[in-house]
Amino acid sequence: MLLLDPASPRPGTVGRALRLQGQAVAAVPPKHREQVPASAVAEPVGDVVALRTGLGGEELVSAMLARPAPVYLVVDPDGRPRGVILSADVNSLLRGR
Repeated sequence: MLLLDPASPRPGTVGRALRLQGQAVAAVPPKHREQVPASAVAEPVGDVVALRTGLGGEELVSAMLARPAPVYLVVDPDGRPRGVILSADVNSLLRGR
């Protein structure tokens, strides 16, 4: 699971992505889970860049190349999140894996 940390985003980004670590989450005693921040059981993935809905094919790849990031948040015209694209997944598809 990916989390978005919107605190202090770098210019051109919407924040940083964090990936929850299952073993770290499981190691937190149930009675303490409400007090443990998600960032304590997650690892950083990198900056998150917003892409608009409706991009596909070469247009999507061009948009990603123009603003390289490990994670893209797909947003609708009102800025609401609609999905996530991982650069690694797109790279694998383009390589035919």
